[in-house]
Amino acid sequence: MTTSQRAKSKRQPWIGLVHVKPNRGDTVLGSAHGAYGAVLALASNGDEFGRLVAVYMTSNDLRIIEIEDTEPLAERLQASSPDAAILALAASLSSAEPVIVDCFDTYADDDEPSEH
Repeated sequence: MTTSQRAKSKRQPWIGLVHVKPNRGDTVLGSAHGAYGAVLALASNGDEFGRLVAVYMTSNDLRIIEIEDTEPLAERLQASSPDAAILALAASLSSAEPVIVDCFDTYADDDEPSEH
């Protein structure tokens, strides 16, 4: 087994909270100034999680402001009750779709986030 194969075999769902803003002039978030959302990725460690999320957000014309609360989903589930929607999203992660974002909570300049 190669190193690459071993790394892929150890991949598991990771979860984190991402804060994003649209690229200048982009309307991917409508008129929102930015957004927060739970993001899941099939990764072998926190660094890989960050890289996968960065590629995904860049490909969707979003720039990452911050990623926080990153950990394997299994650890998160040990500390809190499982959310059925998050579990369903995690179950749909695959090598073809290694990153999935739960809904974004958007905000205007000084407004509180609202779900989108």
